[in-house]
Amino acid sequence: MTRSALVVNGMVKRFAVRDRGVRAQLTAVDGVDLTLAPGETVAVVGESGSGKSTLARCIARLVEPDAGRVMLDEVDLTGLRRRSLWQAYQRLQMVFQDPMTSLNPQMTVGETIDEPLRLHSRRSRQERRARVEELLADVRLDAALLGRYPRQLSGGQRQRVAIARALAVDPTYLLLDEPTSALDVSVRGQVLDLLSRLREERGLGYLLISHDLSSVRRMADRVLVMYLGSVVETGRTEDVFTNPQHPYTRALLSAAMSTQYGTTTERIRLRGEIPSPVHLPAGCRLASRCPEVQPSCHTARPPLLTVSGGPHLVACPVVLSGHPEVLSSIA
Repeated sequence: MTRSALVVNGMVKRFAVRDRGVRAQLTAVDGVDLTLAPGETVAVVGESGSGKSTLARCIARLVEPDAGRVMLDEVDLTGLRRRSLWQAYQRLQMVFQDPMTSLNPQMTVGETIDEPLRLHSRRSRQERRARVEELLADVRLDAALLGRYPRQLSGGQRQRVAIARALAVDPTYLLLDEPTSALDVSVRGQVLDLLSRLREERGLGYLLISHDLSSVRRMADRVLVMYLGSVVETGRTEDVFTNPQHPYTRALLSAAMSTQYGTTTERIRLRGEIPSPVHLPAGCRLASRCPEVQPSCHTARPPLLTVSGGPHLVACPVVLSGHPEVLSSIA
């Protein structure tokens, strides 16, 4: 385990549901591992319902995981009680998808950014006011907005306020849950530029949840591809985009006009229905939709193993069958 890093081991989250009138378990996140270092951006991508946002919320303990650990500088956040967890939040903050719902409509911009300072620091009121103005300047907002309410701001301004609020306690890591998806296209690039600058200036580590693959390629150092709660491929961003191994990754990239990334020249379509997260198949979860499916795909869940140069891992029986050296290493 890497010291001075955010490390997630074996994260599992299931939700109690009723399936045809019977109590059942819906698997949202199933055995996810990841490591995030300061100054690094790790992106998590996948279709809606793949478990991306639930993973981030489990890391922040906004949703309590059923299994797994979240280690921050060798401290297990999943075992912390309220007061200790409160202190840990000074290192770990979250920026949500829609700032209109994540900001309190009854608090002004100044009150919103001041609140974490008031709760987590011993600064005087004057010192906090000065710090709030510094934070506004950091996210390129004018101090004239201090007295305004969220409804009086544009979408881009609201998200900048949310980022300033997250930065107020000087965190090491930000969990960014689709931070630009609720914004106009013209504003998205500005917010991404802001996040890139803040990362460089502050050495922040970002866990970026996104479905915008162009933003992922622009921002991320590494990528995790999730499907039905599990990671099916992970590696350096450029490796995954230029040499995708898993059929699901190739389909995902092709659906996002991946010809500009040099990965394929035609759209790869996955046929059939996505399996129910209540009744997951025993083998590869993509088997019922995969254009490269083999009989072995239905028998056992494939492990996530390194199949090419560098830290590039994939969970696919077909890909692994072409790498006998990998299979022999676990025999």
